Amino acid sequence: MERERGNMAVSTEVENRSQPLVEDQQDTASQPLKANHKQRRWIMALVGVLSLFVLAIAATLPLLGKKEADYSRTKLERLQDLQTILLNVSEPLAFVRLDSPSSQALQYLAYKQDQFNVRTKDRVLQLYALLVVLFTCGGYHDLLDDSTVSECDIGYLTCDEKGTLIALDLSDQKLSGSLPKELGLLTHLTVLDLRNNDLKGALSSDSLGTLTNLEQLFLSSNKFTSSISPAMSALTNLRTLDISSNLLTGSLPSSLAKLSNINEFLVAKNRLEGDIFPIALHWRNMTHLDVEDTDLGGTIPTEIGYLTNLTYFETRFSKVRGSIPTEIAKLTKLRQLLIDGPLFEGTLPDEIGVITDLDSISFSGGNFWGTIPTTIGLLTNLQYVRIGDSQITGTIPTELGNCPKLHKLSFEISQLSGTLPLEFAFLGFLETIFLEFTEITTIPEEVCGTGVEIITDCELRCVCCKSGGRC
Repeated sequence: MERERGNMAVSTEVENRSQPLVEDQQDTASQPLKANHKQRRWIMALVGVLSLFVLAIAATLPLLGKKEADYSRTKLERLQDLQTILLNVSEPLAFVRLDSPSSQALQYLAYKQDQFNVRTKDRVLQLYALLVVLFTCGGYHDLLDDSTVSECDIGYLTCDEKGTLIALDLSDQKLSGSLPKELGLLTHLTVLDLRNNDLKGALSSDSLGTLTNLEQLFLSSNKFTSSISPAMSALTNLRTLDISSNLLTGSLPSSLAKLSNINEFLVAKNRLEGDIFPIALHWRNMTHLDVEDTDLGGTIPTEIGYLTNLTYFETRFSKVRGSIPTEIAKLTKLRQLLIDGPLFEGTLPDEIGVITDLDSISFSGGNFWGTIPTTIGLLTNLQYVRIGDSQITGTIPTELGNCPKLHKLSFEISQLSGTLPLEFAFLGFLETIFLEFTEITTIPEEVCGTGVEIITDCELRCVCCKSGGRC
């Protein structure tokens, strides 16, 4: 008997010693299964947290009697229905915190569902996206007012006859932060105006790239950073793109050439770079091209003449360079031509006289040389002329006296010489003439008799002259 007990003890000890080896082999073989099991547990945990979240919201609803209790149970059901819809468009983790924009929007949507008569999935998503934007960026509170019956009744929102949001104007409302990706759910928007706020971050494909019905996009005077996403080229209905006065960098995606309907391309006061014209020449409907104070550049090509709808062209303080092609004369609808910058050279084209709709012209800051063409006198709609800070020589053309709407002339920092044309005495709207640092020697008294103010340097004296505070 003692021997049998000894054998049994030895057998048990052997089994115990060998057991860890078997378990190690099983653990090694089951690593993928355990990883999958861990992932399932994580998903179940998330679902559990979200369920607790729904219950937490439900607990905040009034339970003051049988009627209120029934009402609250309806709210709980609605929260669960909303949760099912919204988990397809927002990350689950976005709902974990009760104070997150997504959670706040979900709570509010459940509370307002009756008041806003929300009955369809599209309407749920529309109202949810709008709420997330407001809770993320701040601004208007009209939607949160108990007296508001429909988002379409709010002044800064425009809906069509079906109640679909088609225009959103949140300009000048002290919005801040980054645009949430839920903005991209408002896919029926044709107008989005976020000008003059304190918005930051990148212009991401999530928040803007899906808004393919947009026709007008105003994002100027914010603090958007990074480069322009190639996803913007999907906005093929876009007619106005205003992203001026931001902190954008990098090159323009070549795919922007696909925006064939673009009318206004306004990118001034950014640090964007590269040659603008290979892209811009695809925009045959363009009326406004403004690259002022950017690093966008390139030589103005002769093909600029194809942009026959152009009315506003500004290159001041940019990297645009070279001479002005004579084909500029084909832009007969131009009203403002502001070609300034240190990289320009050559003469001013005589052909400018055929662009008779021009009301403002500026050629300064470069290596322009030669004389002012006398054909400038054919521009009878001119109101503002600046030709200076260059190597321009000769006299001021008397033909400018044929431009009755002139009210401001600037010829400062040039080699223009001689006498100020007497014809200027008959320009009834002329207010100011800048002649600082020129070779002009004589100003007729008749010109001063019109009440015009002439800003000169210390060397030039006349009855109506002012030195600009330098003497």
